[in-house]
Amino acid sequence: MDSPTPLVIFKYEQFGKDLSGRRKNIIEGQVLALGFLAVQGWHLVSCKS
Repeated sequence: MDSPTPLVIFKYEQFGKDLSGRRKNIIEGQVLALGFLAVQGWHLVSCKS
């Protein structure tokens, strides 16, 4: 029977990758939302003028 240490390390690495992946997705979502708001605002300004 092998010691469970490599499995535990693997699980932590997977968890870390998952976390960083999620953080990246959150940042991408925020960027998309900001871009969308900027486009909406630009449309409002260009329609008024």
